Amino acid sequence: MLRLDSLSIVRAPCPMLNTLANHGFLPHSGKNISKVETINALSTALNINQTLGEFLFRAAITTNPMPNATTFSLDNLDRHDILEHDASLRFVYARYIMA
Repeated sequence: MLRLDSLSIVRAPCPMLNTLANHGFLPHSGKNISKVETINALSTALNINQTLGEFLFRAAITTNPMPNATTFSLDNLDRHDILEHDASLRFVYARYIMA
């Protein structure tokens, strides 16, 4: 079923983060995710402790192109070497590297 807001949502290259957004642990839109939302979602859904949650948020925040950003969006994580890397199956050349 197509939700009315389905055209305004964004998703990450990471299936787990997408699942967290799809099930309401992160904002369904996948946009403007705060530090508190990140830590709470990772803790509640995945039992990830606060220290690791803060570390992951700090990595994610670097993907927001806005200077001094305090949030990130899931589609920001599509940058190379954040979640997706040379050995990632999502990477265009992965089939050549892994061959």
